[in-house]
Amino acid sequence: MRHIILPKNKRIMDTMEKKISRDDKIFATLTHNGTDIADISGNNFSCMADIIKNIFGKSEKWFGIAMLSIRNYSQGWRVSFPVSFRLQPRKEPKLDGRQYVLPFA
Repeated sequence: MRHIILPKNKRIMDTMEKKISRDDKIFATLTHNGTDIADISGNNFSCMADIIKNIFGKSEKWFGIAMLSIRNYSQGWRVSFPVSFRLQPRKEPKLDGRQYVLPFA
């Protein structure tokens, strides 16, 4: 099972709490060294976790550190932050002292 690790900082915490409506047009891209690993777009997302879960699913079996950029075209905001995909034993989501660990299958 792969996990997504997000660095713990206020900007990312604020990003994870951004409100998203199902009608919002969302674009998200996962890049590594300037190369797109996966991208998604649509308006069927209700929260940031939905977006991350979808981009994670499209990244197939890729592991490593990448940059995740998410744009909400409808509300006019854009965020980018680093994420790390790594293999770990199955665990519940937890807040580690310096990072969030979110398991997505």
